[in-house]
Amino acid sequence: MYKSIPAVRSVVTTPKKINSTKVLIAVQDSPTHVTVMPVGATVQEWVEAGPNSIWTKAVQSVSVRWYGG
Repeated sequence: MYKSIPAVRSVVTTPKKINSTKVLIAVQDSPTHVTVMPVGATVQEWVEAGPNSIWTKAVQSVSVRWYGG
């Protein structure tokens, strides 16, 4: 299993938290990257739905700002 290394001044969460939303699935595919996909929709549909989509709100609900340290 990989452990992500967040950049300074980033937004962080965990695959477990993303998966707990039930509307997103997260797969960690490298030490510094997690792919997040919507459940029951395509990534293109997520993009087209915009910033008020259920998927974007779900990411925001389980993320926090991280300033390094």
